[in-house]
Amino acid sequence: TGGPRTEWSACVLTPCLCVVLLLSLSVLCCSIQTHTHVHTHAHALTQTPHQAVFMETRSGHAQSSSARHEHKEAPKRTVSGQISAVLEEHGIVPDVVREFDPLIPLSVSFQDKEVTLGNHFATRDTSRMPSVSWEADEATTPYTLLVVDPDAPSRQDPRMAQWLHWAVVNIPGNRLEQGQEWMTYAGPSPPARSGKHRYVFLLYQQPQRLHVSSSVSERSRFIANEFAAKHDLHLVGVNFFYCEHD
Repeated sequence: TGGPRTEWSACVLTPCLCVVLLLSLSVLCCSIQTHTHVHTHAHALTQTPHQAVFMETRSGHAQSSSARHEHKEAPKRTVSGQISAVLEEHGIVPDVVREFDPLIPLSVSFQDKEVTLGNHFATRDTSRMPSVSWEADEATTPYTLLVVDPDAPSRQDPRMAQWLHWAVVNIPGNRLEQGQEWMTYAGPSPPARSGKHRYVFLLYQQPQRLHVSSSVSERSRFIANEFAAKHDLHLVGVNFFYCEHD
């Protein structure tokens, strides 16, 4: 009698063990998916809305570049609208520039920290020239890069605005180091009790090479719109950050 009972028990237990193993694997997979979703969601929550727009700008532009013949304009218009909304929210439009359609993501970073449409920096972290980059289809197309402070000496009393912190003209494509530095870089130095200052990076496309003096001596009361109109410059990219006295 021992032989048949043993065979019967094995026949019953083997399917049961298979079912238990399958259920364990299913629970393990669900646990891994849930953990991955929670981690991704938590990372997204650490970004500010403006950082999210900035990252979407770069992502959307990369997708547009890699798929030029497939729905090219739709993502760019959506992202451009988001950038325009941020610029209006912070008064960049109309304090610095008129309403425009951003065409090129302008990447700016001080050492390992990126400028993401309105984040904050300490003055000590912005004393050195930042790294600035953008995508240019043609290396022969010249660009102008300006950095201005529209809040000099304060946003409530901008009688010295715009303060020109940096100006590079005749940049061949995106080779910033080969451009003509019209005004040397000067880091932010907002006065005490003057509140937060906006520091705005403006990238213009030039119709041709600019014939300007070797340098400009006056930083105060520089008006970017007037300079652009005088030289027929086309604004294509904007980025900015905040800084205050510390």
